[in-house]
Amino acid sequence: MVGRLRETIGANALVNGSMVVYGMSVVVVGTGQGPGPVLPTLMAAGAAWIGVQSTLNAIAQALLPAWTRACALAYLQLVSRVW
Repeated sequence: MVGRLRETIGANALVNGSMVVYGMSVVVVGTGQGPGPVLPTLMAAGAAWIGVQSTLNAIAQALLPAWTRACALAYLQLVSRVW
């Protein structure tokens, strides 16, 4: 699904939209008064996070030269897990 979205709206729009969805999800979860609105919001936040991570990984694999790809992707994974 992320690949189709990336082809349809572009990588930049997908990352920007996913970041907005994730930010709004944080607000809803922070102000949520019960599991009713929070659980669907967490699902949307997870989908947005997957959209950002898969898009950034795909772009990195496409743009990095072969001789440094493995090391750079390892650093990308390290930084994304520290967040």
